Amino acid sequence: MSRQFFIVDDAPAVQFMIKDALLQAGIHERDITTFDDAQAAIEAFRKEPPDVLFMDLNMPGMDGREATQIVLGENPRQRVIIVTGLPPSNDLVLEVKSMGAFEVLHKPVRSSQVEEVLRELNKEQPGHGRVL
Repeated sequence: MSRQFFIVDDAPAVQFMIKDALLQAGIHERDITTFDDAQAAIEAFRKEPPDVLFMDLNMPGMDGREATQIVLGENPRQRVIIVTGLPPSNDLVLEVKSMGAFEVLHKPVRSSQVEEVLRELNKEQPGHGRVL
């Protein structure tokens, strides 16, 4: 069974970094969907939720905090990985963690960070299939 990954970031370079890290971790390209804005990602999420959603915090239009609030409000078990350039102690970062975000990755995102998140997700989901 394949797993679906959404990457939501208005910066193509960040989308590329995360996608490349997922590919290096063994995820098939067909299982990765990228979005330039949160509204488009929310619409796709409502049709078919991904297994893992990488969400940038600072985007024009709907920001990542609002999008995360919507996603977790509709599906509290959704795995949202926040991607941000903000420092770990920033109030916004702390707020999304308290909402139920699974993890926060700080830019620039490295392959090792993504691989570690995937390992943690696999530990959390015994009996539900592996993310990798």
